[in-house]
Amino acid sequence: MSLFRIFGASSAAERDEEKAAENARDSKEKLVSAENKHQPPRFDGVAVLEAAGVAAEPREKVERTLELLKALPAETPAPVRKNIVEASFKAFDISIKAIVEAASAHVTAFDNYVAAGHKQLDALRKESEQRIAELEAEIYKIQKRLELATSDQASLDDATLAATDRVRPVLGFFADAHGKVANDSKNSHPPSIIIDDSLTKTG
Repeated sequence: MSLFRIFGASSAAERDEEKAAENARDSKEKLVSAENKHQPPRFDGVAVLEAAGVAAEPREKVERTLELLKALPAETPAPVRKNIVEASFKAFDISIKAIVEAASAHVTAFDNYVAAGHKQLDALRKESEQRIAELEAEIYKIQKRLELATSDQASLDDATLAATDRVRPVLGFFADAHGKVANDSKNSHPPSIIIDDSLTKTG
């Protein structure tokens, strides 16, 4: 921490640096908070079917068929199970064709729902990848600017050090007499001349 910060005063560069660090911390905290609050979406099959235009009646037919299939003993052979279901449908005057069409509508609606989700995901992925590429390019520019500034400063440091080393022998040469020269310089003015007033009078 610099003395400026200790005594409450800081340069514009320091204030900008502190502000940038504060903004970075805030952004990170907000991101972590958003991640913690995020909840995976819940699948609502009825809402998907309604959005796809599948009416309540075909939905009910499919549900009843599923309940009937679930009630059949698992060990019952598939042909026998099929005969049982078909016989039940005929007894209640339920069209097997209608059941198949309703089930097909369910599958189509769900397939389209998944396809729409992936379409949105693909669009987001392309947008995200483009944005990431832009940020990476910006990061590259910043890094190159920093590298150039560091190289330039190093060059100036070397040139300044060389200039300092060039002058330093003068101090070394006069090192012993330096104090004396400095003291003598205080009395370097000549003494004042006292002039007799009679010498300046005429006549």
